[in-house]
Amino acid sequence: MRYHKLGKTDLELSILSHGTWQMGGDEWGPFDQKEAIGAIRKSIEMGVNLIDTAPRYGVGRSEELVGEAIQGLRSKVNIATKCGLFVWRAQDGSLKTGKDLTPKAIRREIETSLTKLHIDYIDIYIIHRPDPVTPLEESLSELERLRKEGKYRFLGVSNFDVELLKRAMKTATIDCIQSEFSLLSRQNMELIECARENEIGIMAYGALGAGILSGNVTEIPKFKGKDARDFYYPFFKETMFDKCMALVDELRVIASQREKPVSHVALNWVVQQKGITTALVGSTSQKNVVENSGVGDWNLTAEELSVIDSAYSRLFD
Repeated sequence: MRYHKLGKTDLELSILSHGTWQMGGDEWGPFDQKEAIGAIRKSIEMGVNLIDTAPRYGVGRSEELVGEAIQGLRSKVNIATKCGLFVWRAQDGSLKTGKDLTPKAIRREIETSLTKLHIDYIDIYIIHRPDPVTPLEESLSELERLRKEGKYRFLGVSNFDVELLKRAMKTATIDCIQSEFSLLSRQNMELIECARENEIGIMAYGALGAGILSGNVTEIPKFKGKDARDFYYPFFKETMFDKCMALVDELRVIASQREKPVSHVALNWVVQQKGITTALVGSTSQKNVVENSGVGDWNLTAEELSVIDSAYSRLFD
């Protein structure tokens, strides 16, 4: 496993992190809870030292499972969780989403997260999404107070634009951003460049494009119920899907030459981009964790990176 420094901090993070949105259980289909806990433990065994979760994932269910998984392993792993975006279950069973970054709500959320995770402090605490009602400065001032109280170590923001990031930097020390970024998701390049210029760490989520860049998808899936791959990511719609498959074919050539999985090619492209600290990869399977961890054993060459970028430009520009 390779490790990158998180911005200007002294924290060294594995180039792959374990994402846990899937472990919420509501928006990615059913999963084996015991296997998912085993997958987190296997990630740590393979050198992954960051687990990312959020209260938003399954009304706190993901945090609870992460808390169970890291028992006895806390010294080997950093925990990132979030605030400001919450869910509740309506009478019909559906999930409703709200935003609240008031100081009172932030303090309540961090205490709840610490309890669910069974830890004394959080390593990286992240604003999940902006709150359009609460002034950002009020939220950040409370977060800085919580940092001084020892509730967490490093502060991050997620789903911010450049203007909001610059505004946040005037009030608090922003240690990292979390942004969607992959071979297929490049809409946040201006934000990523701003973070690079200010030596802010960058966590790339959606690094495998919800699995479409894994090489395991060959036809448009038939999703059952509310599935994030259907409502959050655009890659599984007909016109986009064909282009994605053409790009995966290009990755498959490199993967074959290197005798590596296609997912390795896609993930190495992400973590080899300037300024990227770590790529978040969600998995509830120990087998997938073992396969993905091999990304840390090799790099794409400059020529291979150029071939990939040329293929993207030809297909999507």
